Amino acid sequence: MIGERDKDTVKKISSDNFLKEIFKNIFLPDICSSCGDINKGLLCEKCRQEIPEISGIICRNCGTPVFIKNTKDCAVSYNLISTSVNSMIFHTKNDQSSFVLKTPGRKDTRTLCINCRNSEYSFYRLRSFGFYSGILKKLIIKYKYNKIYSLAPVLCSFLKKIYDNCFRNEKIDFVETVPDFTLNANDFKKSFYPEKNHMQILAELFSREVRLPYLNNMIKIRKTLKQHNLGMHERKINLKDTFKARNILKVTQRNILILDDVWTTGNTLNEISRVLKKCGADKIYLLTLARAIW
Repeated sequence: MIGERDKDTVKKISSDNFLKEIFKNIFLPDICSSCGDINKGLLCEKCRQEIPEISGIICRNCGTPVFIKNTKDCAVSYNLISTSVNSMIFHTKNDQSSFVLKTPGRKDTRTLCINCRNSEYSFYRLRSFGFYSGILKKLIIKYKYNKIYSLAPVLCSFLKKIYDNCFRNEKIDFVETVPDFTLNANDFKKSFYPEKNHMQILAELFSREVRLPYLNNMIKIRKTLKQHNLGMHERKINLKDTFKARNILKVTQRNILILDDVWTTGNTLNEISRVLKKCGADKIYLLTLARAIW
């Protein structure tokens, strides 16, 4: 039984916690990381609804939205994603970057974008939650570059949603992500996650949410130049022979899901996929928060 003194102690602790919560809510209230309004979580429902998700007809390999040309076998369709992003995609691509193959008499429509037709990708399938623009871009920048790692659960919920929609029924053995070559310890002084980059933090959280083990078997064995400063051909050369698996036996005949923040040209993720395939991996699945708009 709890004595009178113990009861008084419990009351005092509860009272102290209550006062702490009051002062916290007054001086440090939770706010939406996008619009700044006071909110229970780090992303309010209004801002969440303003993030357009990729949907509609997509390339069966890389998941890019596919524009259907007006031919005898298929009609024109612009209703692929939300209007706000729709115009950006089709105008910048001049309506010629992708197309649909449709065989008369067959019930299924096989879609394949021109990039997948012309590139030798080592991965099996790629899916992305949304486009690298607007609120989603703002959240990724805050998380990745400003190191606001408290946003990890918000971003993880995006990855989990697209995983549940696209990969839940696939036989995937474990999760991987893109490693860094070196990490500056000073960058993590104020972090609760020392010696981990932003994607490793997210991969650990994601693996717990979907109940897939995070292997953390990939390493980066040499320093490279920043990809965004290089041209298409230079990017490929820059990443060649950069990644390595610590233990080859752990990836042999395994299906692997690799996470990343943004799919731009795909060189980094494809290079990691190539290395894993060379080590004997079976299928490589890719999952990103966003994909760049070209």
